[in-house]
Amino acid sequence: MKRFVTILPGLGPDLLASVRGRRSVPSWLSRKRTYLLPAARHALYWGWKASGFPRGSGVLVPAFVCNSVTQPLEQAGARIILFNVNADLSPDWEDAARRARDAKALLWYHFLG
Repeated sequence: MKRFVTILPGLGPDLLASVRGRRSVPSWLSRKRTYLLPAARHALYWGWKASGFPRGSGVLVPAFVCNSVTQPLEQAGARIILFNVNADLSPDWEDAARRARDAKALLWYHFLG
């Protein structure tokens, strides 16, 4: 079986539309505050929207990043502020601290999943 990764954008209006029909939420999750989303990029978009930050607010993001992370944030109104990453993929906290005065949030994730 061949597998491929699509080059089509993942945050089109049709993918952000509400799902019709009932979806079950696991019993251990709050039904009032839980949203089922098809991809992490959607969670980044809606998470930023839910933060209530004004449009153009900065978010610190490691410079070793792909557009699947930055694009949803930008579409939600965030301004990406990149900070350096060391050769071992650990954060360069000194560089992050220098850039932090313009940021409302910090996004960090594990590069290897």
